[in-house]
Amino acid sequence: MIIKRSWADDKEVDVRWHSNAYLAKHRLYLFWHDKDVCPCDKYGFRIPNNFENIFEKFNKSKDKIKIFCFGGSTTFGQYCSFENTYPHYLEQMNNQKYEVFNFGGCDSDARTEMYILVDLIRLHLIPDVVIFLDGINEKQGWFASFYNKPYEEINLHYPWFKSLMDNKTLFNHFKNSLRMFLSRIKKLIFFKIDDLRQNIIDGNLSESSLSEFDNVAQLKESYLNSYKVVNQICKSYSIQSYHILQPTVYDCLDESPTRYRHIKAFYNSVISEGFENILDISQHTHINELEFIDWQHLDKNGNKSLAESIFNKLGL
Repeated sequence: MIIKRSWADDKEVDVRWHSNAYLAKHRLYLFWHDKDVCPCDKYGFRIPNNFENIFEKFNKSKDKIKIFCFGGSTTFGQYCSFENTYPHYLEQMNNQKYEVFNFGGCDSDARTEMYILVDLIRLHLIPDVVIFLDGINEKQGWFASFYNKPYEEINLHYPWFKSLMDNKTLFNHFKNSLRMFLSRIKKLIFFKIDDLRQNIIDGNLSESSLSEFDNVAQLKESYLNSYKVVNQICKSYSIQSYHILQPTVYDCLDESPTRYRHIKAFYNSVISEGFENILDISQHTHINELEFIDWQHLDKNGNKSLAESIFNKLGL
């Protein structure tokens, strides 16, 4: 699969990163899993190296400071092996002192992560430190403007559930299964993969006529509502919390598409509230544009730089 990039050469990624979604036991609700490129457990979280699951790692880290990293696909490590994710690099900064856990999930936003934290505490997984890396997935406001609908808070996974309520679900499942079967037969016969030109993703943001300020106030209110609940939970359990607004490739470029300006307007409105544990990390990193696989996801070098910036800025 090819990702088109206007700022650098196109990037080839494994097509298995865009496989079917699976139902999780709890939130995330839906998750993406492939046994080779990104194995996940029944809760939808990436399985740590050298462990059967997150629970095993947690139980063997009682003498260390436990850091839980929450976020969307950047935290999850889209297009990267587990050892090339930012939470893994963060642990390597001082693995004698810290044990870092990756609770990132594709399309997770601050509100979803708040509930994930509650679920983990219910499962008796209680951290010493939590780090939330968010911003890009706070996009309900952008969607509302794009589809000309009133603003409303929705779980970003809900659209994926529509087919489950469709009377044609079984037919569609059969049709997709048959298509995949025939595709595999074709590969076996011709000894080659499908033409990569059929698997092209635009990794850029395009210009839009929408206003960069649409629904920013509502987004800020939603984000800060989740932030305040998380802080109250952390206070009750003596957990130290940090909330980080994530970088994009356009922080490194002269280009400024509408969607990027909308994200930065949201960031600035949140930062203007003056909360000490909310930080726009794009102001404190040395990530360059070549380390972005697409406009939002980092490669291993970018994830390492991000981990170093978080480690240094938070004083870990």
